[in-house]
Amino acid sequence: MEEKQGYFEFIWHLAQFKPNCAMIAKTNLARQGFEVFLPLETQTRIARSKFMKETKPFFPGYLFVGTTDKSGRVHSIRSTYGVSQLVQFGTKAVNVPAQLVEELKSRCNSDGVMGQNGAFKKGEKVRVIHGAFASLVGEVERTAPDHRVWLLLDVMGQKTKVSIARSGLQEFG
Repeated sequence: MEEKQGYFEFIWHLAQFKPNCAMIAKTNLARQGFEVFLPLETQTRIARSKFMKETKPFFPGYLFVGTTDKSGRVHSIRSTYGVSQLVQFGTKAVNVPAQLVEELKSRCNSDGVMGQNGAFKKGEKVRVIHGAFASLVGEVERTAPDHRVWLLLDVMGQKTKVSIARSGLQEFG
């Protein structure tokens, strides 16, 4: 079996797929020899008075397409069944940094589903790494399904409850 190349060896593009055609676009691009990355997330919804889990694209409507070809073979990507268009500025297709794709890939399990990396538990100490509260340490009060975390921060001697994006936090200690 052939070993996959590292993600840093690819030139990555962002393709928009047609409505409800994520898997069709992914399959057809892979058949053409492109490396395809479609990060997914599990969502819970209520249907018929029951909680149902479903897997949906993490970036609704978009997937990453990698090629080792310097020309990018963008014409092949654009004309693939299930693909609507490539994200571009003017007439040039946008290259997505390989480091970004690698970071997203590292947060996914083997099925491409984004894990709960960065999921914090109540009472856990975390450090704020971005924004107005950067470098402050707080205690997790609760996490929200929209990737936000409610913290208790010590601001000017008082405990203050704030909501911060999960990506703006790191474990403390």
